[in-house]
Amino acid sequence: MQCILQASMGDSFDEELDTSELSEILVKLKSSVELDPRQAAVWNILGLVLLRGGQLQSAISVFSTLTTVAPDYLDSLANLGVAYIQSGDLELSTKCFQELVLKDQSHPAALVNYGALLLCKYGSLAAGASGTVSAGSYLHQKEALVAAKECLLAAVRSDPKAASIWVNLANAYYMAGEHRNSKRCLEQVTTVVI
Repeated sequence: MQCILQASMGDSFDEELDTSELSEILVKLKSSVELDPRQAAVWNILGLVLLRGGQLQSAISVFSTLTTVAPDYLDSLANLGVAYIQSGDLELSTKCFQELVLKDQSHPAALVNYGALLLCKYGSLAAGASGTVSAGSYLHQKEALVAAKECLLAAVRSDPKAASIWVNLANAYYMAGEHRNSKRCLEQVTTVVI
């Protein structure tokens, strides 16, 4: 994998792959995964390397292709959702996490990331020019907070020692006005970290 990247990019990870380099890599990804589906994990790592290197569009292309070629390899769908968050496309990110939760209700990354995405997207409503918030948007926010809490509760059950999940759950409770539950979650963070 690093050989493919090194051949295409040299030692520089400062810029996106050009179209021909990316096309060549995607052709190799498709043929590799079609020959051996276990290769999906290796190609997922390539997407993560690109994502961490700041090459969002290249990472999105790798993850998108991987979800098409190996639809049962759910980590690529989770990582595609994260890449869309980083690119600022919350709608496509939402679609990825919704699809992932539908396919696997206990996928830890899906639960945490979808819960955090819902908090980010619907966590606060600002009153408009008239100083009011519409009833529809308020109900939508309440539904999103309930869904975020459910996702984060399921995630914390699967990994009770993950402080970041407890913090996100505390935030969800706080936004819902459940301050005692929020406090309990934050207290839990101190016992997990210590």
